[in-house]
Amino acid sequence: MLLLINASFVLDIPIRLINGSNNSSGRVELSINNQWGTICGSGFWDDEDATVLCRMLNHTSGRALRYGQFGAGDGPIWIAYLRCQGDEESIFNCPMSFNEQRSTLSGMFIPRNGNRHMCFSHNSDAAVQCYDSGT
Repeated sequence: MLLLINASFVLDIPIRLINGSNNSSGRVELSINNQWGTICGSGFWDDEDATVLCRMLNHTSGRALRYGQFGAGDGPIWIAYLRCQGDEESIFNCPMSFNEQRSTLSGMFIPRNGNRHMCFSHNSDAAVQCYDSGT
């Protein structure tokens, strides 16, 4: 099931970039119920998703980096599927699917039963390179 989440409900979810060379790049992590976790970076993670996320962090645009480019995270893989168009104010205004199950299998992004998804491994954690106007 794809979820559209009311952004006012999730405004307090902190987002950070980890292991980047500066504050505009890194593995994407978000904290839900005080537990840091990641977004699946295999499959559908793209520049539109990255741009929306980077704008949330006060940058102008972003480029999606996939497959654990800034190392594997730990904790839950919170979001398995994110599909922004690029003009949303928040990733939480984008269609998304929360990760259904973690496994020791490979980091493949596997659709199951319609639009539900699973992301099994932190080896495919989403990452971004954010940009500002003129850079």
